[in-house]
Parts: sequence; structure tokens; C-alpha cells
Amino acid sequence: MDLAASLRPRERPVVALWCPLPSRMYPAVEVLQAESDRWAAKWGLARDEEEAARFSAIGAGELAARIAPWGTAVQAQLGADMLMWLFAFDDVFCDEGQLSHDPAGLGVLIADLIRTAQTGVARADEPFQNALADLRERLAGLGSGVQVGRWITALRDYLAYQVWEAGHRVRGTFPSLGAYLVARISNGSMPVCVNMLDVTNGYEAPLPELEVPAVRALSEMCAALVGYDNDLISHAKESQRCGDGLNLVDAVAREGGGLAETVALRDRVMVRYMDLREETLAGASPTVASWVRDLDGWIRGNLDLGIGSARYSGSSAVVGTVPTCTDRTPVAGVEEWWVLRG
Repeated sequence: MDLAASLRPRERPVVALWCPLPSRMYPAVEVLQAESDRWAAKWGLARDEEEAARFSAIGAGELAARIAPWGTAVQAQLGADMLMWLFAFDDVFCDEGQLSHDPAGLGVLIADLIRTAQTGVARADEPFQNALADLRERLAGLGSGVQVGRWITALRDYLAYQVWEAGHRVRGTFPSLGAYLVARISNGSMPVCVNMLDVTNGYEAPLPELEVPAVRALSEMCAALVGYDNDLISHAKESQRCGDGLNLVDAVAREGGGLAETVALRDRVMVRYMDLREETLAGASPTVASWVRDLDGWIRGNLDLGIGSARYSGSSAVVGTVPTCTDRTPVAGVEEWWVLRG
């Protein structure tokens, strides 16, 4: 069932996405965006002025301001530029991009990008490799070797899922709902973004604390919720432009559900996030408390940006005040968020 295609724009229902987490903003948001635009132009990420304007309109600076309000200007700018790279890479090569149906070609490019992330050296005079080498150098200057290592691993996870998506597109296949729920942890680049939270907000979360099952589950749920919200907000645009079925709304529809069921599933994960968040913060170290605070900021900041972003024009989403579903039984496919394992 293609919900967006079956409804005229004025008939699209309002989607209320429940989020009790607070909004926040780094004060120099305009500076972050302007500097990120200049950085993208310096490395030639956009192929023409129209593409450059589209990249700017996505709002990497605003999103960085919403998720990194505690760091210095240098730290927040790194976050904004990383977001710009991720948004631009997605547009140029993935989804509707030039390698969206070419998993082999995407795999070759990704191998070079991973090596650039590992070494800081671009293996070809290619804009995205050169820009990634710059990001890696700046990250190494602000973070520890452990933080850089976490970022490399997260980037590899994200890029691997771009091949996964291209493989489904070229074969005309679709993942099961459970498989899609798992994929949404990584395929939207969120592991990269989550693993930079402490760097961009000016502290270091020790790896053993991040690997505690409850904290790991919160990090994964944050990543997934951002993806689910983007799917719900962007579904109308994506259905009109590429319609590849790699969207939570479509995954639920293939199992007989509609928009209400999709929002309810999303809210079940949000309810679990809030429950586990409260349990975790009750005995958290200051570092874990900061990490959870920053996960909160990502979920709410992405929602606030997405509702008003030009990237998702045509959306009828709003921030909801109550969950549509409070079912606390585990969701099939991601049961480990409810049944924590070491």
C-alpha cells in the first residue's frame, strides 16, 4: 500500500510523533550553517550551484546546533561538517543518487572511503574522499584514539548498509519488517552521528560504559527512532521521487498495516526508550548521564528540524503530546531492547 500516492497533498493526515524530550539550540546556528556551506564548497561536494543550494537547505548547521549545544565552536563545527558530508553523500550516491542501483560500484567507492577514514589519506583526488580525510584529521585533533576508532567502525556500518540498500533496489526485493527495523539502526548514518556526540559536546564517554547493555540499547534506539521519524516525515516525498519501498511506512504496509500502525510501532520504541532512560539515569555516572542527555537531543533535534526542513517538503508531521501506543511488549526484530543481554 502506497499511502502517499493514494492521498492528495491536502488530504494527507497530520502525523503526531510523540516526543517528551526538550528542544535546545547552540546559539551561533547561523555561523555553523554558513561555515558548513563554505566547507562543502571548498571540497567540491556539490556538482553545481543548484545542488549546493539544496545541500545548504537541508540544514546541517541547524541540526548540529540542536545536537551539540554544549561544545566549543570548533567542536560544533566538526559536527555540522560531518552532517553536511553525510547528507551530501546520501544525495549524490545513495537513494536517488548515481550508485543507488549499483551495489558493486558502491562497494568499490566505499572500500576507498573506509581506508581514508582509517588512515586520513585520500586514495584518489575525489571530493568526498578529500573531505572525509579533512574530517578525520579534525576528529583526531579533538578526540582520543578510542573515539576515532569508534567513528571508523560506525562509518563502516553505515556504508555497508548503503550496499545493502542498493542490493535490494537492483534486485527489486524488500526486507521483512524485522530486518528493516534492524537496518534502520545503521542505514541512516546515525551510528556515525551518535559516536561523535561526546566529541562535539566536549567530553569522552569511556567505551566500557557505552557497552553496558542498557546504554547500548539506548544508543541503538536513538539511532532507530531518528530513522523512523525521518521515514514518517519523508514518506510523501520519497514515494513520489524514488518509491523504492525502503521506508518504515512501506515495510509496515507490506504486512497489512497503515499509517496508524506505523506510528504506533514507532511510539512503542519511544515508550521503551523513555522507560529504559529513566532506569539508566537513576544510577548513571556523570558521563553516562551526559551521553543520554545527548541522545535525547538527537531524537528531539532531528524531529524539530525534520518537521520544518525543505528536505521533507510536503510533510504533515507535528510533535505529539501523548503516545498513540503504550504497549510494552517487545517489538519483533529488535527484542533485545527489551530483553537486555550482555
